[in-house]
Amino acid sequence: MSWLVSDVSAIPGVAVKVVLLYVAALIGLRLTVRRVAGQITIYDAVAMVTVGAIIGRTATATGTAFVQGLVALAVLLACHEIVSRLRLRGRVQRFTDHKVRVLISNGEIDAHQLKACQLTEADLDAALRMRGITSLSQVRYALYESQGAISVVRADEQPDGLLRGLVDRPRERG
Repeated sequence: MSWLVSDVSAIPGVAVKVVLLYVAALIGLRLTVRRVAGQITIYDAVAMVTVGAIIGRTATATGTAFVQGLVALAVLLACHEIVSRLRLRGRVQRFTDHKVRVLISNGEIDAHQLKACQLTEADLDAALRMRGITSLSQVRYALYESQGAISVVRADEQPDGLLRGLVDRPRERG
């Protein structure tokens, strides 16, 4: 039965470490800056995966004390907070965020941009249908946002300053 439970006496300690790490992670994440729901950046994803790895390793490894996991978690969340603040500067944001790409302009799909974003026309079609678009002629612009969402400006909408620098610049290839 050792393949199922190697050390029964360690189970309560593991449970306590998991609860404490969970509470510590909740508190730490609560202290970080709130983002718009669904707007996860690359560095947010890295932080989430790393939080999970720290909690998993600390909770299950008998040689890793709770305090070690807590310190690792605190350092990770501090790094995340520093990157969040530095991201407000243009150079750091260019490193952490993808460029917004124009996938459709005036009803025409840009195949080069689709390829650069590793999207298929089927992916784009699905995103358009979810927004009630039934024809490319209904689309003035479709933008692949930096966090991976597809935004649509309908043909009957007049674009304003939000599109400045995106649709009026020369198109990038690849």
